[in-house]
Amino acid sequence: MPDKFFIISIDTECDKDKNWKVIKPLSFIGVYEGISILEKTFEKYNVKAVYLLSPEVIYDEKSVLIFKDLLKKGVELGTHLHGEFIEPNKKEDVEWTNEYTSS
Repeated sequence: MPDKFFIISIDTECDKDKNWKVIKPLSFIGVYEGISILEKTFEKYNVKAVYLLSPEVIYDEKSVLIFKDLLKKGVELGTHLHGEFIEPNKKEDVEWTNEYTSS
């Protein structure tokens, strides 16, 4: 076992445009293509990833399959909240993931 550990956490969300606006319809190219690129780099440097999934990623079936496979390889999963994607404050037409603020 190594003397030192490096763990990195990654907020994992739907794709955004250059202004950080949610792409319509929701897309997950960052998950479908980007995660495998990250994982190759992490394996090379013995980095353990902790992916923090937002609700829209958890609702996406293909993303779920990708992360189920990664669980078998030892990554850790957690969640982070974007309340605009879940009840009771779910919005049908989310433009920005920072729209929701709690009071």
